[in-house]
Amino acid sequence: NCHARIMILSNNVNQNGEDDPFIGKCYHFIGSVYWSQIKLELALEYFSKAIEILQQSENQKISLPLLIII
Repeated sequence: NCHARIMILSNNVNQNGEDDPFIGKCYHFIGSVYWSQIKLELALEYFSKAIEILQQSENQKISLPLLIII
């Protein structure tokens, strides 16, 4: 169930904080779920959060695929 996965990932955000690169990956996944449900405004919101976090991480190679997808 997509909604259940979103809730689990949201809990990870609360536990790890938003500056963790793992959270950036979680936001990307949430954006993908919303994209598949054609909830494009929500998808863009989460993709944008993912890019912002991953660009600030030490390993910026992670963020490149996100930029290509959007």
